[in-house]
Amino acid sequence: MGKKKNLGWQAQRMITSKFTPGIKRHDEKRRVKEEFFKEHGRMPSATEIIVPNILSYGTKDTYVKEVKAYARWVEKIHPVKFMDQAKGYVAEYLQSLQARGLAVDSLRTARSAIAKMYSIPSREFGFKMPKHYPDQATKGRKVLEKDEWMERLHGDKIHVMESIGLRRHEAVPIRVEQITADYKHIEGIIGKGGRVRYINVLNPELLKKYVESKSLKEGDKLFNRVEKGINVHRTRRSYAETMYLKLLEDKYEKGEKTSEYYLKRDGSGRKYDKEMLRIVSQNLGHNRERVVVESYLSFNAGFACK
Repeated sequence: MGKKKNLGWQAQRMITSKFTPGIKRHDEKRRVKEEFFKEHGRMPSATEIIVPNILSYGTKDTYVKEVKAYARWVEKIHPVKFMDQAKGYVAEYLQSLQARGLAVDSLRTARSAIAKMYSIPSREFGFKMPKHYPDQATKGRKVLEKDEWMERLHGDKIHVMESIGLRRHEAVPIRVEQITADYKHIEGIIGKGGRVRYINVLNPELLKKYVESKSLKEGDKLFNRVEKGINVHRTRRSYAETMYLKLLEDKYEKGEKTSEYYLKRDGSGRKYDKEMLRIVSQNLGHNRERVVVESYLSFNAGFACK
């Protein structure tokens, strides 16, 4: 008989078996909707749309890490030999993560990964997810010692990243010819899911000086790489805050009325301009305005509608 594989190996195999690259999420969701309609005679609600496969490399890598962490926890706490026998311990595991002080977003990621591994809706675990309060978000909001060190080493690159607001994997492939002649826009950016967009550059003069200082020409990459030590979420947050405030100030100066946007799960009563959030969201490569508020904007009076 072959050697028994440990739980971590089993979990990794279960989750990677669901990885199907090359399929568009939109097409997969449409297929799920059609199958649901054939079976139930009605269109599914948002919570009933469950895409069974993992479609992106980034999600696959994240989910592998999460399910292996769950497998290590199970091996320490419960005497089971197979991951199929550990399905009933998920709520206990998530409660242990919550007790350790993990952020709500991290809990959601862990729950989603394990639910994907078992091919069941996450609500079946019986774990009540705590409310998400944007004020409690910490990702990219604290200045760490390594951030100060990276600023000294790569300050010019970081400032450009703050001016263009791109994700790491979006910034690295950019070539000089994608930058418009006036340095105010960058075109042909390939984002998540293969979606293509163009973005506004907040500081065209800064970008121009960077390109000229590096003697970059057509065909050259803007960056050879974006170091892992650079806090990209922080640069994107700076981009979002600066753009939102500038758009809002321009609107006030023109005497235009703001279109208020109310957060549903915030609980603070703060109001944000929906039109401005949409513009910032599109530049960041997101589909929902809520993400901008919850993950990128600071929570002071300066960002609320007047």
